[in-house]
Amino acid sequence: MNDSPKIDKWLIEWFKERNQGSLPETDKPLEEENYFELGLIDSFGILELITEIETHYGIGLTQDHFEQRRFSTLKGLAEIIREEASENGTL
Repeated sequence: MNDSPKIDKWLIEWFKERNQGSLPETDKPLEEENYFELGLIDSFGILELITEIETHYGIGLTQDHFEQRRFSTLKGLAEIIREEASENGTL
């Protein structure tokens, strides 16, 4: 079963909730944009996001995950979550 759309939707909703219910329009798909560069999250917010991801998906993210370029996009973050949850059997 492919849970990517569910993970993508969860992430988009998480970001919407923290940005007055809306997200910016971008030149390329939002899922491919760097959410740090768009100003959608700050240093405190990233800690909150990581905690909620780990709790919601039953996974543990590591420094290696944070250092990956794909960690900074919704698409890449969804891939990381899917991989970790699949490996841990929580997805």
